[in-house]
Amino acid sequence: MFLMTLRQLFGNGTLCLALVTLFSAVSSSPARAQNPPSLEAFQGIYAGNFGGFAGITGNGGPNSASNPFHDTVTFTGNDRNGDLQQMTVDGTAYSSAGYGHMHVYGSGTVTNSYYNPTNQPFTDAQGNVNPGGSPDLIAVHGNAGWTDTFTYTGLQGTGYKVNYYFNLVGTATGDTEAGLNFSTSDPNGPSYNPRTSQGSALWITPFYQVDWNVPFDVFADFYGGMTTYVSQKPDGSTYTATGNYADTLTLSGIQIVDANDNPVSGWSLTSASGTQYPLVTATPEPGSLALLFSVASLGTLTGIRRLQKRRRQTGYRESISG
Repeated sequence: MFLMTLRQLFGNGTLCLALVTLFSAVSSSPARAQNPPSLEAFQGIYAGNFGGFAGITGNGGPNSASNPFHDTVTFTGNDRNGDLQQMTVDGTAYSSAGYGHMHVYGSGTVTNSYYNPTNQPFTDAQGNVNPGGSPDLIAVHGNAGWTDTFTYTGLQGTGYKVNYYFNLVGTATGDTEAGLNFSTSDPNGPSYNPRTSQGSALWITPFYQVDWNVPFDVFADFYGGMTTYVSQKPDGSTYTATGNYADTLTLSGIQIVDANDNPVSGWSLTSASGTQYPLVTATPEPGSLALLFSVASLGTLTGIRRLQKRRRQTGYRESISG
């Protein structure tokens, strides 16, 4: 397992923060390798500067549902006038993962924000922490992910490709971001990393090569919650942001096409986890696609709402460097 630096995660100067990649196998799996199915769910408060990023406090790990999290952290530094200030971040987050669906929530309140470019940074570019420093970027995120192994059967020949439909349902207020990190064991297949600051989205992955009767690893990592640059706020600001994606990110369809990009039928899928994933055997019309996703959303599990038993808080990884 590894965590990534912001230099790897920010794109073209936009607010593209993929907080973590849950499974090291995303980048290290050999072609068509078979990894055991697994789930992860965790959350916390994070901060950083200059492309470095660090987890300050949090909980969770290799489990399907994380302990609901709440904590408060403070930073001290000078504002733009050179006056010493104290900034407080109060955060609440939780997450839950199942095969094919991920639920996350992250909400935070920043009180008395300040910024001065001469302040010592909270992190350097490698994510090393200076406890007396001040961050430019703060996040309160829930994170969830799953990995599974698919085997496609029912057809013969080569030139077939598969892609995946993800439906995001949620609400977002204030400075928020949600993102998916999706990858497979296709050695020539690209990773797929869509981002949104909105509540809902339809994400359709690129195509990946299909080898019939050969195990095929799939990795999905989802995060969401408050993501804010205090460097872009007036000194003394107090504001709240919430990314509520508990209703959820779902793998709502899997489609296979032939060498001419025509959808094919007559194939089937088995998964190492035993999960029955939804299959698309024809080109979805806009209306039927919307129906497919609305029905899938109704059937999502409600693990977030059933978090009844607090788990002992584990020490969160402090360094989110590569």
